[in-house]
Amino acid sequence: MKDLVEVADNLQRAAETVPGAVLEGKDADGQPLSPERALALLQSLLQGVHLTERQLQQARCVSMRCPALFCLHPRAL
Repeated sequence: MKDLVEVADNLQRAAETVPGAVLEGKDADGQPLSPERALALLQSLLQGVHLTERQLQQARCVSMRCPALFCLHPRAL
C-alpha cells in the first residue's frame, strides 16, 4: 500500500509541473508561453510520468513477489 501512495504522490507532482495557464498558451505568470518553455514543461511532465510508471511496475513486481533477477516487467529494474 505504501508503494501505491508513493506512486500517487509522484503522479501528482508530475501533473503539477505544468501550470493550468499553459492550456491557455500562457506561462504561470500570465505571459505568452514560449516554445522553449513549453518544451521544458513537456519534458518535465514526461520525466515524471516515466518515473511513476517505473514505480508502478516495481510495486506490481513486489506484490507479485517477482524476484528482481527474474522480473519480466519492463522498466521494473
